[in-house]
Amino acid sequence: MAAVEVLKLTHAIDERVRGIEGTVTVVDDKVTRVDDRVAGIDDRIQGVSDQVQGVGDGVRGVGDKVSGVIDGAQYIFNQSLKND
Repeated sequence: MAAVEVLKLTHAIDERVRGIEGTVTVVDDKVTRVDDRVAGIDDRIQGVSDQVQGVGDGVRGVGDKVSGVIDGAQYIFNQSLKND
């Protein structure tokens, strides 16, 4: 009789372990999907970072042109002072 009870308990425990295993598999699948989404977001962030870098380069180019215009205006102003 005791052996039958032990067998029943063993079977019940086995079923519970299988249920937990199924739950772990579902959670693992969800974590994998989240990981894939995070990787996709990381790729998009890198793309934005590259675009921002390009804008920064463009701003530096404009800054260089403005400096050239200021230098030119200052030269013309100094020349006009010398001619007066």
